[in-house]
Amino acid sequence: MGNVKPIPENSSVLIPMLVCRDPSAEVAFCKATFGAAELGSRPGPDGTVAHALMSIAGAMVIIEAEWPTLPSRAPQADGSSPVVIFVYVEDVDRVIERAVAAGAKVLLPAKNQFWGTAPGELSIQWDTYGP
Repeated sequence: MGNVKPIPENSSVLIPMLVCRDPSAEVAFCKATFGAAELGSRPGPDGTVAHALMSIAGAMVIIEAEWPTLPSRAPQADGSSPVVIFVYVEDVDRVIERAVAAGAKVLLPAKNQFWGTAPGELSIQWDTYGP
């Protein structure tokens, strides 16, 4: 692999990968809620989206389908997951409003906290922070 770049051009060195049961729906959700840009995608054997690289305010995230040959699985139906991703936004109330309109369930309403941000938690396990 002599002429393969160790870090691809225009890439983050750390990119979270979210394994989902329905990557197409997750891509649509990220676009509607966070104004995410789809940088690229690949179909799986059945023609549906299997992998998508997204950018949210310049930060990259990979949306990935479950694969029977890999141990990574989508979160349980109850929304539980050992992973929480924080997303800082300019207007947390507006983003949560868009998330709900796109199908998310609010688990923790946004509320100003003593440390200076207003976290809110959504059923998709994305935490959004903002003023």
